[in-house]
Amino acid sequence: MIKRFLRSTWDWARPYLTIKMIPCLLISWVITNGWAYVFIVVGPMIGATWMTVAGSTWAAILWMPWTLEKPLITIPLAGLIYRLIYRKKFEKKKVDKNVDRET
Repeated sequence: MIKRFLRSTWDWARPYLTIKMIPCLLISWVITNGWAYVFIVVGPMIGATWMTVAGSTWAAILWMPWTLEKPLITIPLAGLIYRLIYRKKFEKKKVDKNVDRET
């Protein structure tokens, strides 16, 4: 049962494991995490305490060991961005069994 689950997970993830996915992951990371680090740096520079507090709070939440932000938000968002950019639906190609194979 575990082997079947791992195989189906691998079959689902395989189309996403390409070089084209890296920019999508980076965009997704900036949307979900990067803003917090920018707020932490820029907030004190411009004197916006609220930016420093908001960025620090979100970064602290992300660094907690039980935070499931990556598998629940960042990675699915990257998959959505990938689909929007490349307009692909990752469905298995159906093989026509009626076509004669030449040997």
